[in-house]
Amino acid sequence: MAITVNSVDWNGISSDEQQKIRDIIGKNFDGQTVEVGEAPLQADAGDACTTACNIAQQAAQIACNALPWPASTVCNYAAEKAGDFCRSQC
Repeated sequence: MAITVNSVDWNGISSDEQQKIRDIIGKNFDGQTVEVGEAPLQADAGDACTTACNIAQQAAQIACNALPWPASTVCNYAAEKAGDFCRSQC
């Protein structure tokens, strides 16, 4: 599944930062990739599965916060959307 981030935001960061974001999302959300576009994901779920998704999202966001701005903002958005998708699969 691809996580879609805003193209204007994505194109505003360096290719090195883009790769770091892809690595963070791929590491914390198995099988997830980051793609550029405009379509947001929506999700809602409950139980232990949701807790696992929340933990993965938080781990990704901690790693994202190590990146400089604005890459950290783009990465956090991608982590949030990956968490949303994860929870939608619960």
